[in-house]
Amino acid sequence: MYHRIFAPFDHTTALAAYDARLVDIWAAGIVYYCLHFQELPWRAAQASDGLYAAYASACANPQQSATPPTINNLNPRSCRSLIRRMLEPDPKQRALIDECISHPWVRTIEVCHSTTKPSHKHVYAESHARSVMRG
Repeated sequence: MYHRIFAPFDHTTALAAYDARLVDIWAAGIVYYCLHFQELPWRAAQASDGLYAAYASACANPQQSATPPTINNLNPRSCRSLIRRMLEPDPKQRALIDECISHPWVRTIEVCHSTTKPSHKHVYAESHARSVMRG
């Protein structure tokens, strides 16, 4: 089955104004959603898709909800505002990479090589290393 998960494309702008970075941000938001829920948020990012249309409508009416129902159940809760900005239907309003990297939720993600004493373990890597050492 073919799904159109691509970012909504504004056909009114010239291709010269196309900014692939914004599509990359959109794609990263979709990937996070898919990893979390193990499904796509909608079949096509077009007004003809009912789920997407409801999402875009909720985004256009922020008084209704800060986070549209589509992303309101994402965890941790602190990621919702960022994923909302990454999945902004209007590319001109979508988050840029600098905003994503500086978001408080992203700043809490531990990066192994920049942490002296990580608070997590790479269980598979440790067990694999032990099995290699044994034999």
